[in-house]
Amino acid sequence: NYLAAFGIAFMGGAAMTALMQSRQIAPRLARILALGLLVGVAVPLHDRVTMWATPANFFNHTLQHHPGSARAWGDFSFFLILHGRTDEALPPLLKAAELNPREAGYLISAINLLMSQRQVPENSVVQQALNRIEGFPLSAYGQNSLITFIRQLTEEPATPASLEIAAQILNAAATNAALRPQVKRLTGLALVYVEKKRGLAPP
Repeated sequence: NYLAAFGIAFMGGAAMTALMQSRQIAPRLARILALGLLVGVAVPLHDRVTMWATPANFFNHTLQHHPGSARAWGDFSFFLILHGRTDEALPPLLKAAELNPREAGYLISAINLLMSQRQVPENSVVQQALNRIEGFPLSAYGQNSLITFIRQLTEEPATPASLEIAAQILNAAATNAALRPQVKRLTGLALVYVEKKRGLAPP
């Protein structure tokens, strides 16, 4: 964007110089037009710099102008989590899931977020996640969300409720044909881990 604005200003300046040299335009008028061109370029640039000044400004602008973008809501949630604002991160994830009804990753991330806070996800959220995992190919984002889910599962203390939900998610994911081979292996290992934790597999 900056480069494009510089190009416009450069071409405008070159045109002004050529006109002045050919005496087709008065120097005073040329200076007035040049000033107008600079103002016309500077104002949008100032607005863009202000928008990009902080991540918060960027997300506020993006969500205001693209409220129907699931990716924008998902990225905003990730930004909140990175900045320790986990209590605020769930609504944007659920909004992203609502806007993209095929993407399981947002719901897996939402379940993961709730479980990390020692909360039990609502049955409706878990069921929606299962429906998407079983009904649609798991996207790259969905598979990355699954990996994060598995990692946290093995690092955080587990409860019977969280293990039950984990077993449902992992069993559904294991049947998803889109899983990359390494993710499929990881899912299988996680299932064994969960079954041992639940006392359903030999040690």
